[in-house]
Amino acid sequence: MKVPHACVERSRFVMRVPEPSQRSALWGSLELAFELGYLIAVPIVLLGLGGRFLDRWIGTSPWFLLVGVLLAIVLSSIGVSRKIRAISRAEFSGDAPQADRQKSPRV
Repeated sequence: MKVPHACVERSRFVMRVPEPSQRSALWGSLELAFELGYLIAVPIVLLGLGGRFLDRWIGTSPWFLLVGVLLAIVLSSIGVSRKIRAISRAEFSGDAPQADRQKSPRV
């Protein structure tokens, strides 16, 4: 049995494309998430592996690994705080896109 065309719900078949301002906000959010992920993960992995390598080479147990991880946490914290300051500076100076400024509350 064929269903008349008027009875078929078209919203299920039509892909809804967000407006350009919503797309730019989405891409900006994804860019920030990836940047913060790399800003946190890369130093921990590199300095942790470097500390582990030095521990095996010199013969110390977990000392260089712990120093590497602690140094990575400090460096990641500094990087994240700089990124937050840059975002807040751009937000309050008016450099942020119009779509982002409308959604964020002013304090």
